[in-house]
Amino acid sequence: VAVDQPFRVGETVKIGANTGTVEDIGLRSTRIRLTDRSLMTVPNKMVASETITNLSRFSQRRSEQVLGLTYDAKPEQLSGLTEEIRQLILREAEVDPASVMVYFRDLNASSLDLWVVYMARDPDLQQFMRLRQRLNLEFMRAVETRGLAFAFPTQTLHIASAPGPR
Repeated sequence: VAVDQPFRVGETVKIGANTGTVEDIGLRSTRIRLTDRSLMTVPNKMVASETITNLSRFSQRRSEQVLGLTYDAKPEQLSGLTEEIRQLILREAEVDPASVMVYFRDLNASSLDLWVVYMARDPDLQQFMRLRQRLNLEFMRAVETRGLAFAFPTQTLHIASAPGPR
């Protein structure tokens, strides 16, 4: 742990199944304040043998989501919506334009799925969540403006009529 320096005091890490903020790195153990505010002390021997994810060292944040639309959408509407969503994302200065992908991806069981991916340049979680919220609201407006609707899991049953009396 001292040689590799996978984390420093104050950084948020995930070690095994535990996530928390590093409070102290000693010669024999590391203390981590978990998200439930409890203090975990882990022998450095165990830390060295676990997978460590340093959540404080993101270089960017990635958003990937699927927007499921109802099956009454027309191909022209989906094509226009896909391009409009792409442009909405590209207008954001916080987004890496090379990362933007918006495609009509799937004919799912209960929805027509648009796949939306982009990277925020700044790794700050709060800033990323504000960007994502702003864009999600814009996506909702674009869907509504085009007369489309978001899908939810549904099934349609076709019941054949019983033969009449003979």
